[in-house]
Amino acid sequence: EFEPGVLDGLDAVAIVKEVAKIKSVCAAVEAGAVRRIDGSNVWRAKGYRSAAHLVASVTGTSVGSATNMLQTAERLANSSTEISAVEMPRSANITA
Repeated sequence: EFEPGVLDGLDAVAIVKEVAKIKSVCAAVEAGAVRRIDGSNVWRAKGYRSAAHLVASVTGTSVGSATNMLQTAERLANSSTEISAVEMPRSANITA
């Protein structure tokens, strides 16, 4: 159980910094997986109307939010922004 009251200020800053890194890595992994859902057509095989419908079902969000996720994932894929294995924490190296 996390008890922020026992932290001093510097420890709290360090935790916020690490959590921000983790969230960034998770968002990048999620974007890649969302894009793959769209590209693999697994949503059709599972009986969904679109990739956004499957993503919404899996994430518990609206189809509109899932559509935004798909669009963001596509923009990231088409940009020069990448997360390399060097930037990712060792525990975040995921292989299929």
